[in-house]
Amino acid sequence: AYALAREAVDLEPGRVEFLAWAGRLAMNQDDLDAAADYVRRAWQLRPDDHDLTLAYADLLARSGQPEEARRLMAEMTQTPDVMLSRILFE
Repeated sequence: AYALAREAVDLEPGRVEFLAWAGRLAMNQDDLDAAADYVRRAWQLRPDDHDLTLAYADLLARSGQPEEARRLMAEMTQTPDVMLSRILFE
């Protein structure tokens, strides 16, 4: 599945759903660098997407960039799930 996701991204790099799919599969393969890259690219295409922003912040934190993760979450609309994510992060 991961190989197909990477191929899909190569064929259509502007498709957010392909990037997010590849990111999830990369994370399942414990390839955090690739996961962060795919999710970052998806987030850059849709920066207002709530779920993508939380996923990207999570990957930033996991890959040793906690300040960037905090900044992203602080800039989001502070819905209950964002506030819970921030609490759990801390």
